[in-house]
Amino acid sequence: MTKKNNVDVEFDSDVGYPYHLQPDIIKMALFIHNAEDEQEKINRVEFGVNKFDYKFMAHVMAMLMLPWLMETNMNSNEFKDWVSKTMSKKKMN
Repeated sequence: MTKKNNVDVEFDSDVGYPYHLQPDIIKMALFIHNAEDEQEKINRVEFGVNKFDYKFMAHVMAMLMLPWLMETNMNSNEFKDWVSKTMSKKKMN
């Protein structure tokens, strides 16, 4: 059995990340998310808006909103109906 060497991957390599999954966008979203209180979050968002362009910050804010959107969708009646229909079809097969 051969042992594989760990390779250190640079984020700036030619991986070809989609724009919305750039490491800098993820880092900024985590920077805002990990703030201790609401005022600190507001300050961090303002810092990001001043440092980066609006497209960058729009993707950061979308990433921050994703968990809320998923939770809202999963609690909707339409989603619950879809799940019940899907599960009933699987039980028949």
